[in-house]
Amino acid sequence: MGRAFRVGQHSGDGASELHTSGLHRLSRNPIYVGSWLFLAGMTLWYPGIFLVAALFAVGAGMHALVRAEEDFLAARFGDAYRRYAAEVPRYLGIPRRWP
Repeated sequence: MGRAFRVGQHSGDGASELHTSGLHRLSRNPIYVGSWLFLAGMTLWYPGIFLVAALFAVGAGMHALVRAEEDFLAARFGDAYRRYAAEVPRYLGIPRRWP
């Protein structure tokens, strides 16, 4: 994520750009995908009712957060974000424009 990584929605210095390279070429939310896959792997490694429940709860929470972030990014970056969202899958998949 490089310089684009920060906690919160504002960088503090007013500078911001839409990050579309690296893993963001394959998924609009690579950190959430990785986190959920890690939890899914832990659930498969050591199955239990708690981890299965956490897998679904965390997945639902992440999806709600992703939807809110998409609204924010659409408002902040406008057409540039909408074009990016049309080309790159939200979670996993093959981008519409594959290199």
